[in-house]
Amino acid sequence: MLNNSNDPIIYLADENISLSQIILGETRPNPYSRANMTAAWNRLYSDDTELPVTDYYVRFCPADFTQLAALVNLDLVLFEFPLGQTVEQMGDYYLPENPDPNFIPCLYTMIPVGFEFPQVPYTILDELVLAPYNSDLTFTSFLMQGLEHEGHPDMNPRAPLFCDPACENFICCVWQQGEGCEFDHDTPTFCYHPNLSEVCNPWTAGDDWPACLEWEDDEDDEEGAPCGTNVCGCAINCDVRQPGGCVQVEDTELGMEGVQNVKVIWWDGWFKIKKTYTNEMGCWNLSGHRERGKGYMWVEFKNHRAKIRSGLGNTIELWRLLMPVKDYVGQFGGGVYNNIYTQYGFSNVAGSTGQRYWGAASIMNGLAEFEGYALEDGIALPPFGNDGIRPLDVFMTMNGETANAPMLHKMVAQIPGILDVGFLASPFFVGNSDGIFSLMGVDIYDPVFNEGIVEFLWDMRLDANYDDSDQFREDIYHETAHASHFAQVGELYWVGLINAEVWAGGWGNENSFDAGRIAVCESWAEHIGWSYVHRRYGMNTSIGETWEELLERTRNDSPNHIPIGLYHDLIDAIPDINNAFDWDGGGNGMIVDQAAGFNNDILFSLLQPNVNSPLDFITILLGSNWVNATGNTQQDVQNLFNSY
Repeated sequence: MLNNSNDPIIYLADENISLSQIILGETRPNPYSRANMTAAWNRLYSDDTELPVTDYYVRFCPADFTQLAALVNLDLVLFEFPLGQTVEQMGDYYLPENPDPNFIPCLYTMIPVGFEFPQVPYTILDELVLAPYNSDLTFTSFLMQGLEHEGHPDMNPRAPLFCDPACENFICCVWQQGEGCEFDHDTPTFCYHPNLSEVCNPWTAGDDWPACLEWEDDEDDEEGAPCGTNVCGCAINCDVRQPGGCVQVEDTELGMEGVQNVKVIWWDGWFKIKKTYTNEMGCWNLSGHRERGKGYMWVEFKNHRAKIRSGLGNTIELWRLLMPVKDYVGQFGGGVYNNIYTQYGFSNVAGSTGQRYWGAASIMNGLAEFEGYALEDGIALPPFGNDGIRPLDVFMTMNGETANAPMLHKMVAQIPGILDVGFLASPFFVGNSDGIFSLMGVDIYDPVFNEGIVEFLWDMRLDANYDDSDQFREDIYHETAHASHFAQVGELYWVGLINAEVWAGGWGNENSFDAGRIAVCESWAEHIGWSYVHRRYGMNTSIGETWEELLERTRNDSPNHIPIGLYHDLIDAIPDINNAFDWDGGGNGMIVDQAAGFNNDILFSLLQPNVNSPLDFITILLGSNWVNATGNTQQDVQNLFNSY
């Protein structure tokens, strides 16, 4: 079936729409249960066997926040509501029976056979046989439970209940006259496959079972065929029943762009979950899946590399702070699913739904961009998750709090010592509020809170309360540069940085404790942040000049502390002598820049664990072969360094 109009099904995240509650109705019979599917199989094929389980319907009930975090870090789709009931209204949250801040709900999902269960208390609620919806087996099971089904494409009408399941061959009498059954419709040529059990069954079909049970019809001829492109430039599948589309976010300087590597979740309202990820253009497609009834869609800001966490409105439920940001996009039906356009427009309404999704989408893109730039430059990638390693944990605030990258979940063994030095109470790390839990009525500084507080900490914290995307990107690139630096120097070095910045209350000044370490780490992150923002935006900035021009005329953060422009001056080929400025304190001075020819790869390679100050860095550089190899003299490099 062709979608001749190619009109998109548009979903816009609206900051003015309040969060909606999930409301469930009555409990339904489960047509996908092993018992019901087995009964349907035996009715169809006069067999006497029990079908094998394909999946388990499971309820996880984490006993504490540590178990909840372990569950969240798995590649599962978790629902906070039971799936065996009708959905009267889908929404953003399910109202718990107990709103206590420490309450942790049970979560529901499907687990395929062979999956290794985590060490979290669970109950198998049902054994499932997830055969295709468009199959004789599923059709029969639905009818035997008195449930509506769209029916076979050759049938007219498509959702019949013409025959009593007590009729011996009731599935066949849907299409043709059966003995003892009343039937007054035209008889199609198709009934059912009496020999199907010989060619497609659990014992002969191998890995293709039960997928091989799916009906084939004329609509399948169009599957995979392109029917133009959508607003994102993604190919639109001609099969309107194959869900697909794109996800975009607004960049205030560059316009709309695809959201990269976010998870798209599709649920059929029963027990089938499909998931995929957007590509670099924001395109997604559930290849091989054809929907017929209702479909529910979410965008979850998580992949195997990283996850974005944040609060959910004014919730008092702490457990939501451990969950990835997830947007309920909507319910889809009517037989057309192939061009769903999800758009996250810019929002600067602090704490709003629109800002939450805009911020999360921008961060996901920023992480992907940083990875691409880092690979170009030959510097270390941040310690993203992969192959059983927990994803990079990013906590997003929306009230102007300080961004930072303590990398706590990448060095869990060091956390007790870090907490002892006052990390949580530091105004630099906590930011402008009293802490992320103060809004929940919980004192984060209470040492007896519980051990689960570790799970609420983060690798990186970013704040989405920006008016301009390029300035937000600078923050994202800056903190991700710290994560990259951490990957090179290791845990003990990073613990030293945390201690220094806690004692300094931030970046401090040249007289702060361990000021040299702060100067090295923060100057590098500033250099990378501004350089990568320039690489992305060029002339399209919000600051009245390019970020490279800003970098060129910047000296230190404060006098004799954090040489922000040093690395750029080692790289650029402009033999200039200019007056540059310090950000804090009004300092300025002449930059004697006759050096050139270095690159980020060379400079980053020198940032080893023994570099505890800018003086250490420049000493190692002067003692290396890179000075001569790049056509510089030692005096040129020394003169440049002395300017800072």
